[in-house]
Amino acid sequence: MSKLLKTPCINNEVLIEASSRESYLDERKAIDIDPVLNTAEKEASTVIEDAKNKAQEILQSAEEQLKNKLDEGYEIGQQQGYHEGMEKARLEALIRYEEIKKALLETYEMRETIIKDLEKDLSRLAISIAEKIIVKQLSLAPETIVDIVKEACSHFRQADQITIFVNPEDGYLLRQRKTEIQEALGEYCRVYIIDESGLSQGSCMLESENGLIDAGLKAQLENMGIAILGAE
Repeated sequence: MSKLLKTPCINNEVLIEASSRESYLDERKAIDIDPVLNTAEKEASTVIEDAKNKAQEILQSAEEQLKNKLDEGYEIGQQQGYHEGMEKARLEALIRYEEIKKALLETYEMRETIIKDLEKDLSRLAISIAEKIIVKQLSLAPETIVDIVKEACSHFRQADQITIFVNPEDGYLLRQRKTEIQEALGEYCRVYIIDESGLSQGSCMLESENGLIDAGLKAQLENMGIAILGAE
């Protein structure tokens, strides 16, 4: 197993059949990841909201400047005579209007760019917060690994043999509740639990005759991050 963990295939190059892996990952996202990401997004959503409010303030300020210039031109017309004043006001207002129109356009484009960047930042932040929540959850309730393994094993009921690689502390808990894992796999599947010190708590590698898959929550978060952010 140590040799397997050092190879690049652990992260993404899974040997299990594509249909089983896709079905497994889709269900795991819905069961384990969505509630965590929802919590993370609530904590991070103020980033984009603040940016939108700031952009709106800039737009309102620009509009007020335009109105003030028009009012100023009107006052000039009153003081210097109707025709001369209004012509000067019209020209000044036209110049100011073009300047402010350009500023507004630049502000709008800048706001759109900021929002797009912040949307990706929000996704990264949500995933980062979700990872911290998972680590905290595992520290408060280490038995969570049992549920992770049971759920993963339920997708391998046709396998003849499953080897589960976990952190030694998680391995201790799994051995105590091996009967539950056996039930998830079916009575005819042989189950082996192997301690692997190179794995962190909450990590879980399952190996069957069809290949090796990373079933840990962190791996699922990484896959979700790739799906959300795409290749950058």
